[in-house]
Amino acid sequence: MSIWRRTGLTTRIAIALAAVAVASVGISTVLANLGLHNRVDQASEARTTAATTHAAEVAAALYAREGKWTPQTRAELEHAASIGGYSLTLIESSAGSTKPSASTSAVRVDGQRVGTVVLEPEANGFVMREDQSLASRLDRLHLLAAALALLLGVLSAPLIASALTRPLRRIAAAATRLRNGELDVRVDEGGPHEIAAVGQALDELASTLEQEELLRREAAADVAHELRTPLAGVISRIEAAQDHVIDDEQANLDAMRAEAQRLAELMEDLERFSDAQRPGLTLNKMQVDVCELARERLAIRRADLDRQGLAVIEEIAPPAIVLADRSRLTQVIDNLLTNASRYTDSGEVRVNVHQAGGKVFIAVSDTGIGLSEDEAAHVFERFWRADPSRSRGTGGTGVGLAIARELTRAHAGTIDVESEVGVGSTFTVSLPASTPSQ
Repeated sequence: MSIWRRTGLTTRIAIALAAVAVASVGISTVLANLGLHNRVDQASEARTTAATTHAAEVAAALYAREGKWTPQTRAELEHAASIGGYSLTLIESSAGSTKPSASTSAVRVDGQRVGTVVLEPEANGFVMREDQSLASRLDRLHLLAAALALLLGVLSAPLIASALTRPLRRIAAAATRLRNGELDVRVDEGGPHEIAAVGQALDELASTLEQEELLRREAAADVAHELRTPLAGVISRIEAAQDHVIDDEQANLDAMRAEAQRLAELMEDLERFSDAQRPGLTLNKMQVDVCELARERLAIRRADLDRQGLAVIEEIAPPAIVLADRSRLTQVIDNLLTNASRYTDSGEVRVNVHQAGGKVFIAVSDTGIGLSEDEAAHVFERFWRADPSRSRGTGGTGVGLAIARELTRAHAGTIDVESEVGVGSTFTVSLPASTPSQ
């Protein structure tokens, strides 16, 4: 059993095909031999019966000529039978019984039975030799056909097995390359439907891994890029302090604290983004009044917006109930408000909450710098900024909108943006509405 387990699939299929060929040929040969030998025996019996009938007709003619059985009549009949390879026995009507295995035929003259002809093939006679020769030739032909069929089956089995397992070997080779880190490998999806389906699944896995590897590298590069600026600022200020080239030490400490605070915010945003992207994100869902939540978040942010000189407009029409994780939904609204204030120097921030068509919509609009069509296509990507220098100056990490998108998706919702350069932007979150509990 252990040897069989170590045997490859190609060898197993080849052995199975060879075994089927051997069994098929063996059964066919045995059945053919049995059938043909029976036919040969039947033909021999039919020929003997015909010869017996003919001998009885000749015997009747001789009896009618002589009027009785004579030794000469017997001799003529026996001689004629021996020429055909038979031994003949003539039994008068008053004689005893015949051999069970012999062929017999009554001799009748004018309707009267005058005797019986008994005919048997001679053991070394012509008829027996012909029958035996025919049977021998048939046996040799069967054996030759069986040998050729077996040889063909044994020789073709490995070729057929190799052809059948070639797609599997191709898939195994691709899987090995994939395991070794060649994520761009793809399988030629040839072969039967089932094997092609396996190849397609492997290709999809390779594509997913390749995309994830690309995202991982991009994330590492983005994080390194984002960390480099504040770290460089902190290091340069420390070196300046060590070299005693800064007079205002307090201002220097304040600047370093600001850079460290920025690093802390970046780490916190990255942690939130990682949580939001985690498969099976745990949500403590409950019925949340989005109108109440939006008013609460605006009240908290209103002082900051007033200091910026931004007018706050509320367009909140209750009720607007959703089944959501309140803390996660709070993150979404806060991130949208932060984004609106960060990119708006003057004008207004408008918050619209309403329910329509079984959905609750949260729209946050601003009158800021706006986005071009190309910029709007990338705005939800992590670390992407329409104006990188402005974002760093206002403390942005470039992760807030990406977090908002992932958390919205986790709630089976969508988030979209409409924007025009120099006019402003509107970010709209759509969530499935929920019926208020009684």
